[in-house]
Amino acid sequence: MNRIIQVRMFSTGWPGMLVAAWVVVTMSFAGVLIQKAYAHGTEKHESKHRPDAGLKHVHNLMSVYEDCFNRISDALKTESKDQLLREGERLLAASRELNNANPYKQGKQAKVFKKHSQEFERDTAGLVAFITQGNIEKSAMMFKQVEQKCLSCHAVFN
Repeated sequence: MNRIIQVRMFSTGWPGMLVAAWVVVTMSFAGVLIQKAYAHGTEKHESKHRPDAGLKHVHNLMSVYEDCFNRISDALKTESKDQLLREGERLLAASRELNNANPYKQGKQAKVFKKHSQEFERDTAGLVAFITQGNIEKSAMMFKQVEQKCLSCHAVFN
C-alpha cells in the first residue's frame, strides 16, 4: 500500500509533470539522433554535402579573381598588353570554372547564381576580346563592367 501511494505521488502534480516532460524531451531528442544516424548509414559524411563543397570551391575562386583584378588594374595603368592578355585569359578560365561550379542544388538560388556566373563569363570573354585586339581603352571599360558583375553577385549572395 505504501508503494502505491509513492507511485501516485510521482504520477500526479507538478513533480509527475516534470518527470513526464523530461521523459518526452529525452525520448524526442534520442529519436532525432537515431533517425539521423540511420539516414546517413555508413556513408562518408563529408562527401555528401555538395553545397558546402561547392561553396568552398567558389570561395577559393574569389582569391583568383582578386589576384587577377589587381594584376589587370596594374597592367591597364602600364598598358602592358602581354600581362593584360595573360591575366585576362586566367580570369576567363576562372569565370568558366565558376559557371560550371553551381554550388546551389535547386531553387531560386541556383537560377540566380547561374545567371550571374553566365553574365560574368560573357563579360570576361568580352574583356579578353578587347585585350586581344589591343584596344586598351575598351579593355578598361569592359574591365569596369566585369568588376560591376562581381559586385552585383556579391550583393545577392553575401
